[in-house]
Amino acid sequence: FPSHDRQRNTISTADKVAALEHIHYEFQMFVDLSLVAISGFQPISNAILESWIIHARNINAILIPRKSKIDSDDIKAEHYLISGCLPFLSEEQRTRMNKQVAHLTYERYSELSLKTWSIAEIYLAAWPVVRSMIKQILVWTERHDATDRWVTEFMALQHRGDDAYVCFGKITDVEK
Repeated sequence: FPSHDRQRNTISTADKVAALEHIHYEFQMFVDLSLVAISGFQPISNAILESWIIHARNINAILIPRKSKIDSDDIKAEHYLISGCLPFLSEEQRTRMNKQVAHLTYERYSELSLKTWSIAEIYLAAWPVVRSMIKQILVWTERHDATDRWVTEFMALQHRGDDAYVCFGKITDVEK
């Protein structure tokens, strides 16, 4: 178990370095699933879409300041000195993700037309934020002697994410 001290709310540098694996995973799944989710192949696309929503929701949550001691072990942007990055999901999108995917509620839609998600729109809003976070994580890793593995992984992910951003920009241009 990590050496996180819930009482004093302190997280060691070693734990932060270890958590880079989980941050990278969230970013990677968000980028990769964004591209796969638009393929439209049922029922695999439903599973991919739900997974994509969870990863988008998790990345957005990193940017929301800690609310209580209950979530004191949650990874937050502030742990990596990330600043200037605001949550990219609107309150409406976040609530919809919670009610339609993350929680079993009475407010789930049954009508197919209400179940659609604008993956391109959310990706285009999220990627500049995620990209900024990656750049700031790279600075943090240099200051804290994190392994070269994470520098390489995050840099590769940044290039894939940039490529996806261009693709989604083209998709939205066609839709207009």
